[in-house]
Parts: sequence; C-alpha cells; structure tokens
Amino acid sequence: MKKKSHIILFLSLVGAVLIVAAQCYAGTTPQHDKNASSHVDLGLLFFQRGYLDKAVTEFKKALAYDENDAIVHYNLANALKAKGEHDKAIPHYNMAIKLKPNFPAAYNNLGSALKAKGVLDEAVEAYEMAIRFDAKSANAYNNLGDVYLIQEKVEDSIKAYEKSIELDPKLAAAHNNLGYVYRFQSKLPKAISEFKKAIALDPELADAYNNLGNAYADTKQYDESVKAFRSAIKIAPNNAAVYFNMAAVLEHQRDTEGAIKAYQDFIKYAPQDWYRESIMKANQSIEKLKERLK
Repeated sequence: MKKKSHIILFLSLVGAVLIVAAQCYAGTTPQHDKNASSHVDLGLLFFQRGYLDKAVTEFKKALAYDENDAIVHYNLANALKAKGEHDKAIPHYNMAIKLKPNFPAAYNNLGSALKAKGVLDEAVEAYEMAIRFDAKSANAYNNLGDVYLIQEKVEDSIKAYEKSIELDPKLAAAHNNLGYVYRFQSKLPKAISEFKKAIALDPELADAYNNLGNAYADTKQYDESVKAFRSAIKIAPNNAAVYFNMAAVLEHQRDTEGAIKAYQDFIKYAPQDWYRESIMKANQSIEKLKERLK
C-alpha cells in the first residue's frame, strides 16, 4: 500500500485488555482460596488504576497458590502487555489457552501481543481462533483487520472491519479503521463519513479527529481540516503527530506563525526514536518559514 508523505494516521486497536474475574481454586482450603483471591483482587485494582508493576506482583503471588489457574495467567499477561513486555506476556497467554482452550479473550489479546512484536502470521492465527470460539466478537474482527492492513491485504482488512461493524455498529474504532483504509484508496467521501461515524459514537476518539483532519486536507477543505486537528489536540494535547499534520495544513494556508508553532509543538512532544525523520523535516520547515517572516 502506498503511503502519503508527511501524514501520520492512526488505527484504533480495541479489545486489547479484557480483565475477567478470578476462578475458584479447586482442591484448596478456604484460607488458601481467600489468600489467592485477595491477591487477584488487589492485582485487578492496581491494574485498573495503572499501577502495573504492583499488578504484576500480585498476580504472580496468586499463581504461587495455583500455577494452573488460566484466569490468573491471563490477567498477568494483560498486565505485562500493558507494560510493553510482550515477550513476557505471550507465554502466559499461551498457558491460559493451554489450561482453558476455549478462551477467546486470551486468543484475542495474544494476537495483540504478537502484532506488537511484528509476528503477523501468528497474530492472524490467534485472532482467527478468538473468532472460532466467539463468532460474534467484533473486537477480534477489528483487530484482525488491523493485521491484514499491515500485511497490505487491503480487501481482507475491509471485509474484517465491515464484519466488525456488522456485529457491533457502535464500535467506533472499526469505523475509524475502515475510514483509514478508504482514505488510502482515495475514497474520500466514504472515509470522511466513517470518521464522522466514529466521532459520533466516541467523541473522545482523538485518532478519528486526526484522520478526519487529514481527509479534509485531501479534499482541500482546509478550515475544516484545522478544526478537526484542534479537536484532536483538545482531547490528546500530547499527541505529537496531530501537530505535524496540522502544521502542514497551516503552512499551505500561509499561516506562517501558526505553522511554526505547530511544528515546534510536534518536536516538543515527538518521541525521538519514533519520529526521527519527521523531526528533521519539521526543523527544516521551521527554518524555511522563519525566512518567510523576514
């Protein structure tokens, strides 16, 4: 798939973490059950509040009581994945599946971890297994569509996103992702329509506003484009990519000072290891724009 230069878009991954309640600990004493369950409950609480290291510690303590509990392996894997430790998460997802073979959420989240590592064929297999055990999983179809898109299997990705929307018409991420594909196919009215649907369903979905801004720019609706970018920034003020995209539009509109400020904000928030080339281009643009002001 040919990518458009100087534009940064987003796909929305959903269903990546699905915490479920802990199982009973069969064959143990009541006190044993209580101790293990308390660690699981505490781990879930820490996870929900973003204390991931503490969540991992508690889930590991629970496993010390019963290393064959699929749910605890699953929750531990979710916490590790949320920390970005995909290599450590994957064995626990696999163990959860080994202990509980018909576990669609574990397959779905395993797929997400494999996708993050770039193991795309295995990610597809995991999502397909999630669908096999839960044919109505809109999240799994949406995530499967993401992997197909990375593999440049565009038509397959569209079918997956459309199936996701069929199963759950209110899944904003799937509408956003379908719009993303339509934009790269230059089906701009369809893309704009899907981005608007995503925003109507989830007004806090900054990615959809960013993608809508890019689609408006493609159709030369520059005022609407800037408006969409500013909405994205209001929701996610540290999102570097949106500033970069908005700067390009402001530059086109001859709003020199606004473009300089947007490029500077991009550089401020952009992680160096992710956006090295874009940061270089932003600095070059700033110098050219400053010359325009002289």
